[in-house]
Amino acid sequence: MGIPDPRGEVPIAECPLDKGDAEPGHPGKENLYQQYGTSYLPAFAGNWFRVRYVYGRMDDYNTPLDETIPTVKHFEFARTDNKMLLADWPWHANRKWEWERTRWHGYKGTDPGTHDPDATRQLNVLFADLHVELFDKILVRDIEDPYVGAQEPPQRHWKWW
Repeated sequence: MGIPDPRGEVPIAECPLDKGDAEPGHPGKENLYQQYGTSYLPAFAGNWFRVRYVYGRMDDYNTPLDETIPTVKHFEFARTDNKMLLADWPWHANRKWEWERTRWHGYKGTDPGTHDPDATRQLNVLFADLHVELFDKILVRDIEDPYVGAQEPPQRHWKWW
């Protein structure tokens, strides 16, 4: 779906480098835009990967929100320039960096076929102050290691939250 334009249809929410999803539970179309209508994924449940989620809940949406999984409140936004709203779909840590379909953008570090904790993931990120950035401050170890180990809680003064 796009906006009518004299030059033709202009896609909205489509990353030109969208390679689809590497997660086995998402087979289907050539890319995520074709499959779901967007190339971008918000934090949608809990407080995973240092991100306080903003949008809905992954579990039963009919269940009222409670304090066990609180959504972010506007008064918590001491900083908006580092508050992640959504990013390229493979930003979630269960999309391992060594998977070919997870690397949509450039790779900074060693060979992407290896698990290098000092390598940098590059992702388009929409922040709460509404700037979009090819965010290359995400070290693989900051995302993937907490996913398999203990989760780091969101911290408003971290690189993202």
